[in-house]
Amino acid sequence: AYVLPELCDGCCICENVCELGRIKVNNGKASVDEIACKGCGACSAACPNGAIQIRNYTDDAIMAQIAEATREIHEFPLVISFLCHWCSDAAADLAGSMRLQYPTNMRSISVLCSGRVNPSFVLEALRRGADGVLVAGCRLGECHYTIGNYCALQRMNVLTKLLVDLGFDQRRLRVEWLAASEGRKFAGIVKDYVEQLKEIGPVGSELKG
Repeated sequence: AYVLPELCDGCCICENVCELGRIKVNNGKASVDEIACKGCGACSAACPNGAIQIRNYTDDAIMAQIAEATREIHEFPLVISFLCHWCSDAAADLAGSMRLQYPTNMRSISVLCSGRVNPSFVLEALRRGADGVLVAGCRLGECHYTIGNYCALQRMNVLTKLLVDLGFDQRRLRVEWLAASEGRKFAGIVKDYVEQLKEIGPVGSELKG
């Protein structure tokens, strides 16, 4: 992680989120021990100002991937997934190598940890026409970064409540936990989610009632 000093207001949220204590706030600005930082991204997802970023996984880079994934929509439903590198992305790769059949409706974005997923990424995907968003990380208690998936769980629970308050079906956002060896489970999740979204209808259709 690295800090954009001009955006940092010294709120200390990133310092409190970092399980490893690699972030310190001094004189109203955060600083990161980049050598010791593991790069999970939980701090970046928590920062309200976008002042702390992850190299190769910046907010702008991920937003650009969302824009590209939703640029042309030819299938219904369209699912945008955020997959952690260590487990759920590996499970997706395993499903492919096992030649398991599952719908092609999903566009995947890889992140180092599910804790990197900022709620704004989910909202942007839905705004751009995704019918559902899947956030998948390591099984709880098995996160490569210790608590990254717990951070993701907390944020996604709050976001789900917000979506419901806005009138969306809570199933527009789905959260799953997988081991890298669970390729078959991953394929099953995608199949089930696609069928679920077909029942719900296109994104925003529930707002017309």
